[in-house]
Amino acid sequence: MNFCVYNNKNPWSFTTRVLTRPLDLLAVAAVLLAGCVHQARPSPAPPVALQAPADRVEDPRVRATLQAGGIDPDRLLCNTRVHWETRLEAYAGEIAKGLATLWQVSPDQAAMKRARHHALGYLVRSSFEDTRLHNLGALALKGRTYADENGTRRPLLVFRSGLIFGQQGQGVSACFESLVREARVRHVLNLYTGTFPFRDLIAAERQAAARLGAGYFDAAEAPEANWRQEVEDEAAYRRNLPKVMAQIASLMRGQILQPGAQPPRGNIYFHCGGGMHRSGMVFALLRRCLNQDPMPLIEQEYKHHVGWISDAEPGGFESLNLRLVRDFDCSLLTRP
Repeated sequence: MNFCVYNNKNPWSFTTRVLTRPLDLLAVAAVLLAGCVHQARPSPAPPVALQAPADRVEDPRVRATLQAGGIDPDRLLCNTRVHWETRLEAYAGEIAKGLATLWQVSPDQAAMKRARHHALGYLVRSSFEDTRLHNLGALALKGRTYADENGTRRPLLVFRSGLIFGQQGQGVSACFESLVREARVRHVLNLYTGTFPFRDLIAAERQAAARLGAGYFDAAEAPEANWRQEVEDEAAYRRNLPKVMAQIASLMRGQILQPGAQPPRGNIYFHCGGGMHRSGMVFALLRRCLNQDPMPLIEQEYKHHVGWISDAEPGGFESLNLRLVRDFDCSLLTRP
């Protein structure tokens, strides 16, 4: 009897299944017991598409910012990948309609909206767990420094990302730990205040920050928590802009510029859910108000982090996000 490698058109995909699916072990045993007539040959290298991409800082702009701050980019177990999944909202709608049909109920429009949102939350979480896209960005705040553990003055860096999921969606990821350990993050700000099922992950993140010696602030616990929801449509934007600007300014002063009413003792890291809208607006305001960066650069960076490809494929682009950045009164950041 000749024992050999199963010779189909894609030996690697078969090998992968053998390693991960118990039923495939029985299939291999059956092939061997039946006798194998194919000539053994080495399996080819796995296609790139079947390999989980390494968690590595690839964006050259982020790498340059890290190096300027005295941080080795290759010691961060984070990635700068971003993607906007266009199908999830449609799937959530189909789930809600299907359940209504299955249960033979006729919910009103408001109830269907809540059902769609509930389904969408778990679809988004599943997508985040599977793809593990960190959407990492970094910025050195102009003219601001901190003293490291050796007393060396270093540029103050601000990191932004989406909520970073740990292995299989549980616990805290190696990326988060590397930001604290290797990138000298000493204060963490969670900007996500929505209702998607992320609270267990945020709680685990807070515990990890305490264990690693970093401060932590959960914006969901603040009075100004829901500023994002208050500027999501044109009418709300016009009505709520002054209040929202004051809320954002208070958050930025108290959690980024002077965490705990003290000068930063290390770098700052904040995130929202996907690292796009809340994080995008706050990051853009830091660029415009503190670094005096031009709006074309700010808009380009915002589009990158929302997965914008073109006008036909805008990703998560929201024009009101950039409008808020343009309209924001920067003097609010220097007021007591």
